[in-house]
Amino acid sequence: RRPLVSVARVLANVDYQVSARKYRPGTFDDVIGQSHVVQTLMNSIATKRIAHAFLFSGTRGVGKTTVARILAKALNCEQGPTGSPCNTCANCQEITQGTSVDVVEIDGASNTSVDDVREIRENVKFTPFRGQYRVYIIDDQYKGLTRIGEECAFFGHSDHSVGLVLCTSNVDFANREAVYLR
Repeated sequence: RRPLVSVARVLANVDYQVSARKYRPGTFDDVIGQSHVVQTLMNSIATKRIAHAFLFSGTRGVGKTTVARILAKALNCEQGPTGSPCNTCANCQEITQGTSVDVVEIDGASNTSVDDVREIRENVKFTPFRGQYRVYIIDDQYKGLTRIGEECAFFGHSDHSVGLVLCTSNVDFANREAVYLR
């Protein structure tokens, strides 16, 4: 009989990547079907009129979080801020791999406590470590992150090197929150 090989050991030797990550767009040029959004963001970067907060809304799978990550890359690329991140510098590589300390991705569905908000407020004070911007991407913001939505005004008063991207699939909630924040 052949000895059984553990599944974990076999998988550890395989360089596997989920297809959604493997084929995810890495630059604005790779994004399909969102040309109006991409052009607006690229114009914003080119004219150096970068807002401190962005609100991306739409149905599941349209690329809200992907565009937010590309925006973070565009702002923190060593050649930038640029509308065409290089994807080869250390900053772009770290953002692509999800290991950048300057880009914080927060799951809005599970980080809803007062302590979570307090932690974000404390960390906003720090300057970016490597890139030019510290970007907070709050995904699924409508699912319970109302407290952060209510507290987001501190991003507008923070340093210009801090950016906030709210991603939501609940357009009604997004519009209500955007009006509330103004």
